[in-house]
Order: sequence, then C-alpha cells, then structure tokens
Amino acid sequence: MTTYESKQLLKSVMSITEGIELGTVSDIIIDGENKKVIALGITKDKLFYKALRVIPFEKISSINEDNILVMSSKDIISYKTLKKSCKIELIS
Repeated sequence: MTTYESKQLLKSVMSITEGIELGTVSDIIIDGENKKVIALGITKDKLFYKALRVIPFEKISSINEDNILVMSSKDIISYKTLKKSCKIELIS
C-alpha cells in the first residue's frame, strides 16, 4: 500500500487540452462509508478565499510526481454541485 504525506498531495492541477495550470490541490474529499476518494478540492489563489472548486476523482486523467492532469478546465465543478450529487457531510 502506498501512503502519502500531506505535502506530497499539494500538487498543481493541469489541463491537458488547454495546457494551463488550474490550481493546487488543497483538500481531499473522502467517502468514509465506502472508503474511497470522491474528489480533490483545488484553490487557484491562496490570498483570496473563493468557493471551493473540486475535481471529481473519475475526471482525473493522471497523477504523477509533479502534478495532476485533467482533460479540461470544464472537469472542475463547484463543491456545492458535488454536494448535491453525493451525500457529503462536512467534518471540521
């Protein structure tokens, strides 16, 4: 089994088709009941908080040493949209 320290998960998220950086992973959203990752939360600008944007795990094309790849910026959705499609409880 592979384990990761939190610093290893703070990767850039890149769009394959657009060739741009979309943000940095800031959160992991886990389905505790089924023990699987649902999505990764990303931030674009660390200075100003905006609504959490997420990448559903099934939309991730690849994860490598340096970054996480998705096909398009259209694969990023709002946390609110994800929450509507899944049963999600926020743990503080």
